[in-house]
Amino acid sequence: MKLGDYQEIFGINVGKLITYCEALGYRPRLRECQRTETQQEIYIKEGKSWTKNSAHLECLAIDIYFTKDGRLLEGKDELQILGDYWESLYPYNRWGGNWQKLDCPHFELKKP
Repeated sequence: MKLGDYQEIFGINVGKLITYCEALGYRPRLRECQRTETQQEIYIKEGKSWTKNSAHLECLAIDIYFTKDGRLLEGKDELQILGDYWESLYPYNRWGGNWQKLDCPHFELKKP
């Protein structure tokens, strides 16, 4: 498959995640999807990222913060249901809340 094919799958899955989160009473706050190599290098220097191969560079990742009843949800336990749902949508979807270095707002499609 070409990059554009993966980007389309990713976009459809993000839409499904947002619909699912709304059904649970969560509100999404969409953040960064596309990132330049220059911005990635800045994030690495600032300690906000630890890889030069971020899926954001190919528009295959998005950071989404969620609120419920006006409160920002930040913990893995609070967001696990969304992470599990995300990973169930497509075999190559990954949620940062399941990583050793937690990144709970991060949802990505990791190309095979």
